[in-house]
Amino acid sequence: MQEPDIIFYGGVKPLETDVTVVNPCAPSKIKRTASNPHSALGTANTNKKRRYEEQAHARENDFSPLAFETHGAMGDDVHQLLQTLAAKTPGVHGWAAREMALDLAITLVQGNALCAAQTMAKAQRHQDELRSG
Repeated sequence: MQEPDIIFYGGVKPLETDVTVVNPCAPSKIKRTASNPHSALGTANTNKKRRYEEQAHARENDFSPLAFETHGAMGDDVHQLLQTLAAKTPGVHGWAAREMALDLAITLVQGNALCAAQTMAKAQRHQDELRSG
């Protein structure tokens, strides 16, 4: 049984979500990405729906996958959720959906840059150990 990552309450039905991040430049995806940008995102979105939607409906909940690309692009379901959240935030204190999307995209890219820096540091350490040994 698949468990959702996040459940949002407050709508007509609870909304179950599952977050996925896909790298469109991964070796297994790059060829298709070259001819069809965002195909990796669409595939990830479809796979999440196939794996989670039926069980969410059995619990009488809605389901929406939250699919992101490592470069910051996000699926339509993410944009729809952000619009819903923005509509429920009060006046000048609330964020517009586009501001939320930009914040999410920047946070995702920053996280990827941090992971890349850590990977490079480990590789450099390994090279240094090989040279000194």
